[in-house]
Amino acid sequence: TQFSIKAGVLSRRRVESGGVGETYELRLWIQHSASGLPHLPTTADRVEYDGTSWKGTSIDPTYSSKGLIASKLTARNQ
Repeated sequence: TQFSIKAGVLSRRRVESGGVGETYELRLWIQHSASGLPHLPTTADRVEYDGTSWKGTSIDPTYSSKGLIASKLTARNQ
């Protein structure tokens, strides 16, 4: 299922991994609300950003007393 959501991009940076291949890392906040992502993302999810496909590598959910507000997602380009 695809969702069109608004997210706050925290950073996009190159990750040094040695060799000739370049890998980039994207960090962003994903809002959970009526206009955001209705469920907690997983590392099986993919994000399309700036014409590139990114695969989730880590998820850090943020909770409040009323429930899930947002998730911080770290993803790498594939």
